Amino acid sequence: MMNSQTAELVTDDLPPPRIRENPTSDLLNPVALRHSCTIIIEYAIEPGDSVRITWAGAEGAGSYTSDPFSVGVLRPLAVGIGGVPLVIFNQGKTVKLSYTVVRGESAPVTSKPLILYVLPVMQSDLPRPFITQASDLGDGSVLDVNALTEFTLRINAWPLLTEGQYFWLRLRGTNADDSAFDELYWSAPGNLVDQEFSKGFYARNYSANLLTGLKDRSLLTLEFMAGLEGSQDVAIAQRFAHRNYIVRTGTPVTPPAPVIDSVRDSGNQQIPDAGNTAHSTVTVTGTAMAGEEVELFDGATSKGKVRADFGRWELTVAELAIGPHVFTAVALYGGSEVSNTWTIEVTSQLPLPPTIKEAPDNTNLDPAAAINQLTAVLDYDMEPGDLVRVMWVGTPGAGTRTTAPVLAGNIRPREIRLPTSLVDANLGRTVTVTFSFTRGTAPAQVSLPLILNVLGTPAVE
Repeated sequence: MMNSQTAELVTDDLPPPRIRENPTSDLLNPVALRHSCTIIIEYAIEPGDSVRITWAGAEGAGSYTSDPFSVGVLRPLAVGIGGVPLVIFNQGKTVKLSYTVVRGESAPVTSKPLILYVLPVMQSDLPRPFITQASDLGDGSVLDVNALTEFTLRINAWPLLTEGQYFWLRLRGTNADDSAFDELYWSAPGNLVDQEFSKGFYARNYSANLLTGLKDRSLLTLEFMAGLEGSQDVAIAQRFAHRNYIVRTGTPVTPPAPVIDSVRDSGNQQIPDAGNTAHSTVTVTGTAMAGEEVELFDGATSKGKVRADFGRWELTVAELAIGPHVFTAVALYGGSEVSNTWTIEVTSQLPLPPTIKEAPDNTNLDPAAAINQLTAVLDYDMEPGDLVRVMWVGTPGAGTRTTAPVLAGNIRPREIRLPTSLVDANLGRTVTVTFSFTRGTAPAQVSLPLILNVLGTPAVE
């Protein structure tokens, strides 16, 4: 009897396919397939096999079955299919992806399926419409229509864009007489995706007459929708995130000058104007025109720029030299108005004393709290390269210890372990704990002392 030269296939021989652009999850982000959808098939392929791919989803455009094709010579087998239509029609649905193999004269055998849940497209992946004449080229929050004769509505191309999709754009707001402003500028069937989107966006110019009749400081909302499935029915269109502008129609308001209203040290303690600090890192805060930037100066030296989100700004300044520092903030808007000054003096005062983690009141140490560990906590205006050490001074010999110098590092406060035997050697006595730090080639600085009472009965001497 002759042996067959062709292996007989069963479903267990055909593992599920996978999608190269979405390889590790059974949750399918539709945006992952915006450029391509490559199906990877790996099984014991034999020359002469014929394969077809099936994407079983929503009826019609949401499903796909390829024509049979020869497996060729490349391994693994990689086949491209049009992914965008398939995910558009299956958002929020479960689909089943499989392949069927025909080998010789044998009956077709279908693989194990890949079960996928197609996620709805995320708003963060979709652009928002904008008016190019608004602040920050349309990305800002203010639309000043004073002297505006024409305005431009624009939408950038979205990830699942295909030719033939219809789109809508409506503007809603409040007129100066408090009546509703509601104008549909784009709608089906007149507006659909065509070659104009080849430049990556769609834009149209309109007269600004209607906008100049809006109420001053009212809200203008841009609402955009796209029929991703190619339908003219706005009820099933994909809604994009709205864009809101604050309308300015009255006389332009003189922008407020920036103000410095607080300087805090690295321990979050307020440093008064004309006050002193031992910290070389401080945080300067203040107010300015909402959404605009200010530049902070230390004397004539710029310390950086910062945006006043919601009208407030904050900037941290590090490595201040010992001596006086005069801060001012300059507006990067309007007429470059200058804030008030705020002067501080960085001194060479001694660092604050360390604390002992197991003595939360910084006065008494209960030996029962330090049975397993004894921890000194250093919290000063440290820099990562500082070399720090802790000095515990108690009874001579076993009751006194100076630790080896270690780097301060990036974690603040810095904790340093001490031997718990120091507690036993100082029961019922008072100890002094200090620390020192060395920065570069400068002499070591020693902190103020912590005076600590070790509770308990003294050992018999």
